[in-house]
Amino acid sequence: MLAKSGVARDAITITSQTQQVHFPDSIDFSLTVNDAGGKITQATLYIQAPSLNGDEVHVVTVAKPGTSVHLAWHEDMQKADDFFSPGTPISYHWEIEDNAGADHTGTTQKFDVNDQRFAWQETDVQQFQIKYYNSDGAEVQSLRAGVDKAVKRLTSNLGGAPTKPITLWIYKDTNAFKSALPPNTEEWVGGIAFPDIRQGMFVVEDAQDNTLIRDMPHEMSHLVLHELTDGGVVDIPRWLDEGLAVYNQEYHEGELSYQLRQGLKNHQILRLSGIEDRFPSDSNQAYLAYAQSWDLVTYMYNTFGQAKMHTLIKDMGNSSYPNFDEDLKASLGMDEAHLENAWRLSQHQSSILTPDQEKQDPQPTKQVVTSSSSNPVPYSTLLLVLGIFLLASPGVAFASYFIYRRQVRIQQERKLAIAQAQRILDEAHWGPGPQSFTPIDPYAHYTNPGRYTQPAPPPAQPGNMLPPFPPPGASHPGAGEQFGSFTNEE
Repeated sequence: MLAKSGVARDAITITSQTQQVHFPDSIDFSLTVNDAGGKITQATLYIQAPSLNGDEVHVVTVAKPGTSVHLAWHEDMQKADDFFSPGTPISYHWEIEDNAGADHTGTTQKFDVNDQRFAWQETDVQQFQIKYYNSDGAEVQSLRAGVDKAVKRLTSNLGGAPTKPITLWIYKDTNAFKSALPPNTEEWVGGIAFPDIRQGMFVVEDAQDNTLIRDMPHEMSHLVLHELTDGGVVDIPRWLDEGLAVYNQEYHEGELSYQLRQGLKNHQILRLSGIEDRFPSDSNQAYLAYAQSWDLVTYMYNTFGQAKMHTLIKDMGNSSYPNFDEDLKASLGMDEAHLENAWRLSQHQSSILTPDQEKQDPQPTKQVVTSSSSNPVPYSTLLLVLGIFLLASPGVAFASYFIYRRQVRIQQERKLAIAQAQRILDEAHWGPGPQSFTPIDPYAHYTNPGRYTQPAPPPAQPGNMLPPFPPPGASHPGAGEQFGSFTNEE
């Protein structure tokens, strides 16, 4: 085949092309080219990665055109748009032009970004590949046990397990972990997930801390959920993604419950439409968004049952449903507005629907488990028998009344005792009176669909040290969706 100038394309030949990763700073691409029909004038490098919106294109001009040239491109990964996390698959190719009008396209090269600063080892648990370093046998066993336990919990709650490999990178200290994060990542991040490349990163300084039962299942939830819904045309609502992630944690810090109680008490619960795509940048509001998303998801499981929640997740992966409301209607029987309203009413919050709107769809009913072999007596028959019994024995009615009153009194006393105990526990943990959070200074811009901030927790009490807590959804401009985790540094 001839080029436009009539010069044969194979007059240009690539004798070598290499790349060298200097994580987390840069990647150096190099190229050596010979030209039998002219002088090389320029080359164009095309880089492809899941986190990029299309090809990243770099033109390298030859200062002194020649028949044999060496070209290079320095990819600065400390620019937010050009950062590639560990495990990112990258492909690239060069296109070369000469002064005779000939051009040549090189073969596509592929490699995965690796954090070469550490001697990584690997161990597999089902579909999860765990990458670790400087860990003894006991620590590796703890990692394996933690992942295995999280997989079982996720499979039970989400209705499925991953079918493709997912990689978890385990860093040994916070500084090493933070250096592997994208530029401008918030200081509080202690774990992060990249669903688009099936990778997650955590910092586990001590296999006995709460990281393995909070951060790890949280981020694994994002990764598994996004795989189970892959193929659907609807983006997962942020409140549902985050609510499921917190629901799937084995450990929940007391601050979550406290923040929810405060939001309910002050009637400041956020509307779902406001946390559909991203959480608030204000730290206290973001923490409330996590807390209420968790509570709403818990309500959904308790109200509709695990089987219907499994159906919802499957429906989100079904491309035949055009929007999330259709997913909800098909699986739970109501749209998001009615779901939100029902949950708010269950928490003694104001309705968001008019009376006419409330009537459009029935309220959810609590699932009651009954034996499949039982034959329940018709309600009318029970009333008839009860009426005959009461007419035949007037004294029974009075006795029943006093028994009823006694039961009510017992229940009231029990609730009072529980409330008093809870107040004592709260004061022991928080101190008497209302508490205030000191928010970490958040960064302003969040995209795809946003990074979230979290307030700094009050001083930790013995036995309640807070591990890194993930704020899913952290991302930087041009990057695929990411999910980060909060961390608490004393």
